[in-house]
Amino acid sequence: MLVGGAAPAEVTVSLDALRPLGVSYDVSFLAVLLWRRQNRRCTVSPKSPRYPMKPASKNRTTEVALGRRSQKVAENESRLVARDLLDEAITKFIEWRAFSYWLRLCVETDGTVSVSLATTLQDRCPGFLQYAAAYASQHPSEKEFLWLRFLEWTDEKLFQTAIAEGWRHALGYYATRDPRMDQLRAYWKCCRQTWKLQPPASLPIFESWRESAFQPR
Repeated sequence: MLVGGAAPAEVTVSLDALRPLGVSYDVSFLAVLLWRRQNRRCTVSPKSPRYPMKPASKNRTTEVALGRRSQKVAENESRLVARDLLDEAITKFIEWRAFSYWLRLCVETDGTVSVSLATTLQDRCPGFLQYAAAYASQHPSEKEFLWLRFLEWTDEKLFQTAIAEGWRHALGYYATRDPRMDQLRAYWKCCRQTWKLQPPASLPIFESWRESAFQPR
């Protein structure tokens, strides 16, 4: 008999070891996968009392284990790069994440890629729109999330040194835990909620939005 119950509720899991540069997303599939694997291997002897662990306890145990392993990998990889170079890469990482949040807001608010936005993308990220178009043609059944394609593209194109030298996980781990990222996410969430109720008369340019995002609060 399998030790079971309902699958774990959705939790925030850092996919550092699986995603380029350790990007963290609010997803649950990794926790669910581990839960299923644990349950397939875990059987209960007829003589054993059948007291399955509560889903919340399993979620927490899995999350803590993942966090510790992720931290250990990041600490090991950080020894492969000079601290000043890692700090510089972290700042660059955060700047491009800021651009991705702004891009997502613009596309979700307009419902499309406007001419002005396309021009900005061509100027700042030559080749990205072509990359996104190629992906869309190869995956016609998938819903289009331009910001996800942007994260993939920037991670692969702009952080090749970290990937080649073996410290990409450290970069993603420390960047996503930087206080500036917390400030950026909070501002993005605020804008998203506000703009859904009352879209701005005109969308701010990236420089203006970025300045507002990083203002002390």
